[in-house]
Amino acid sequence: MALSECISVVDEQGRELLAHGTALFPVACYHDNLEELAVPWHWHDEIETTVVEGGDAIISVGGETCRVKPGDGYFINTEALHGMWAAGPGECRLRAVLFHPRLVGGSMDSIFWQGYLQPLLSDPGRQCVLFHREVPWEREVLQAIGKAWRGCAEEAPGFEFQVREAL
Repeated sequence: MALSECISVVDEQGRELLAHGTALFPVACYHDNLEELAVPWHWHDEIETTVVEGGDAIISVGGETCRVKPGDGYFINTEALHGMWAAGPGECRLRAVLFHPRLVGGSMDSIFWQGYLQPLLSDPGRQCVLFHREVPWEREVLQAIGKAWRGCAEEAPGFEFQVREAL
């Protein structure tokens, strides 16, 4: 799975038409520069986790807009309408990991899905969560996102296990 820039193509309802991963491994990793190409309003069935690598990003989700600094990141829930832009001139690089919830939750009959994922996915107050590198538990989340992203980028033997474990 090669890294690529995420170029959004959406339908008339704003649903992103780009496939993120495959049925066998439903995860995709992207390296974007928002200075070159903003991410327009869209939504998708995948969870999105992102770390801002350089430059400040503006993210808007569910009517809330915020600035995300380098080293910080965010989680966007499934089906949440969102868009991203560079906060100013200069590079604004993102490392994004998009994955279908079944990658970590398994079947809808599993304890992982019912006990952990479903409450998160169905919570309207959890469309977006920001992560700040200064907060210890949030820094751990950012490190896990980075580990998943690097696993996709490097594709070492068994990388699928590393990516799934990190997520």
